[in-house]
Amino acid sequence: ETHARLSGPLLIRAGDWEGSDVRTRTRLSQSPATSEGPVWPLTFTIPFSETLYDNYGKLEAENEGTWYYDFANKRARFDHLDGQHNNFCAGQHLSDDDPTAPCHLIFAPGTEMYVHYPTKGTCCQR
Repeated sequence: ETHARLSGPLLIRAGDWEGSDVRTRTRLSQSPATSEGPVWPLTFTIPFSETLYDNYGKLEAENEGTWYYDFANKRARFDHLDGQHNNFCAGQHLSDDDPTAPCHLIFAPGTEMYVHYPTKGTCCQR
């Protein structure tokens, strides 16, 4: 089993994941006798849940999504599902009629990040 110590962003192109089945279980492991942090697999997919609170502790939103990491190819994609309130998705004017529509954050092998609303067919480099 191959692992990588992560020190920077991981990167993925949108088209690489559409319709593919690359789901794997992710297990973080602490390196023995070191404080360097967890060792992660080079490539993995994991679901996530987001809970957002305002400055006063009031619940604002909850959302689900999936992270796709591919360290070996220097790419990643974070899928925020319908109802998302992600700050990187917001303010791009890519889905003004439904700003909480599903949104993908795509990190390309360079330094680019793209915001993509798949149900709207809109995208832009941020």
